Amino acid sequence: MFNKLKKASKIDIVLFLVSFVLIVNIFWTGITYLNNDSYYLDEDDFVNAIMDENYKVLLTQTDYHRVADVEVTKRMNECLAVADYYKAAIFYQSYHDINAEVADNFYEIMIDSTKNTGALSYSIEKINQELGITE
Repeated sequence: MFNKLKKASKIDIVLFLVSFVLIVNIFWTGITYLNNDSYYLDEDDFVNAIMDENYKVLLTQTDYHRVADVEVTKRMNECLAVADYYKAAIFYQSYHDINAEVADNFYEIMIDSTKNTGALSYSIEKINQELGITE
């Protein structure tokens, strides 16, 4: 075995070491990523998404905050209410001309969500404009 090591050139040793470091780095990054919950939106990200009228982002993030063991503040509840309103408004718009009964159920969700939007209630009008909903 020592003879084989003697025959290895300096380039082979450098390539082995670089490969080893890259592999260790890949595993370390993967473990760090899997243990980190920071890729979920926090309260400020929700508010920024609402201010930027990027409501679609809210749809993918609300479920995490509903099931995770995360403290939900009053402000976060308002953000979640806006997200619920947006989701219900999408379904309301989709069913409006197809099935009035289903559309009415989603309209009720929209009304209930409006009650909880608090300081973010201005976004309701913007959502209605975006989706073409007239009340």
